[in-house]
Amino acid sequence: MTYSHSPLIPVISLFFIFIHRKKIFEKIHYSILEGSLLLIIALSLYVIGISLKGSISKNDFLTLMIASQVLTLISMFLIIYGHTGILACPFPFILLIFMIPIPSLILDPSIHFLKAGTTEMTAWFFALSGVDFLREGSYFHLPGLIVEVADECSGIRSSIALLITGFIAAHLFLPSFNKKIILLITIIPITLFKNSIRVVTLALLGSQIDKSILSGAVHKEGGKPFFLLAMGLLFLILWLLKSWKLTTKTKDDV
Repeated sequence: MTYSHSPLIPVISLFFIFIHRKKIFEKIHYSILEGSLLLIIALSLYVIGISLKGSISKNDFLTLMIASQVLTLISMFLIIYGHTGILACPFPFILLIFMIPIPSLILDPSIHFLKAGTTEMTAWFFALSGVDFLREGSYFHLPGLIVEVADECSGIRSSIALLITGFIAAHLFLPSFNKKIILLITIIPITLFKNSIRVVTLALLGSQIDKSILSGAVHKEGGKPFFLLAMGLLFLILWLLKSWKLTTKTKDDV
């Protein structure tokens, strides 16, 4: 699994630290104890990662190494500037967590869940399309074609991208904590919808037009339009939540 978004996270975090600099750096004081304790945890993760390098997966090794780096950065901030700034504006510091690769203990069940959900929704869409099909687990038998909803169809990478986008958008446009949670929760059905629409579209094209579509560039590089669809749905929900916020605010004022 790749984490191409990771280099962007510290840049975005620094941007939010800059725009919230007055709030963050309003009351500066040393937090040597808290920072030192966090630094000890960071160094412990580094030592654990080095000692287990040969016996754990590359993904889990990166999880420990990058988690150590992130905690080191936050501990340095605590020691120099104190915890007041972090408590005043925790968002850019929480955002750094997205740099850390998801450990296998969480990643594998997440992929399984998304794959299972995508398989179920794909079956619904095939039924709605009226095409003749037979389902066997995660395999779908169409006229002249067999399609499998594989682990790669879980959309875990796009889910992370949507989660990061939703997290940032919620911070910028939704002051209400409840609305932020609702927006982030909707990422799950949006991801399943996007995954299943892609599977069904490619399957129908392969079945009705050309089987090579499933092994060609359209399959390998054709995820962008579906990701844009998911982004559009995410921002539609964001707009609805923002509008609802304005309505409830008017009632409260009365």
